[in-house]
Amino acid sequence: MTIGTREQPVQITIDPEVFFRIWPERLTFTAKARDQVSFDLVFANMGNVAIDIAEVHAFGVFDVGGTERAISRMVRSADDADVTSEAEKPERRIDLFTDAIADEHGGIVRVKVTRGAGTLAPGAMRDVAVTLRTPERVRTGHTYWGTWPMYSNRYYVKITGA
Repeated sequence: MTIGTREQPVQITIDPEVFFRIWPERLTFTAKARDQVSFDLVFANMGNVAIDIAEVHAFGVFDVGGTERAISRMVRSADDADVTSEAEKPERRIDLFTDAIADEHGGIVRVKVTRGAGTLAPGAMRDVAVTLRTPERVRTGHTYWGTWPMYSNRYYVKITGA
């Protein structure tokens, strides 16, 4: 660096920053339980360090109306109980709710990167082919959402059960 007429040595440190994007911005599709569905995506490394695109991934999905149904189940079961003795007492409300929430979990989506796995350099973009296997718990007429976590990105995936 030159200050006035004098040169001065400078040391600059750049911290690593991971900034990863996927296009399209979200994935929505219709499928049956256990279907394998393929998509072409674009991965972009907009950070300043290389990242690794693994060949296999997994993430959970949850029924869109699941929380409301779980709350309803908890409230109805507790309110509808006509308890006449201690032995007939219904389950605790929190137990009803947590069991109902567990029932609404759609399962685990399995992802296989069939083209484009490996190191992605800073500033690079790559066409990537993926195959998603829908969970066995996906029910016809229900909609599920989840996020596929990869580095700084949480990629939104919405599945409608066929």
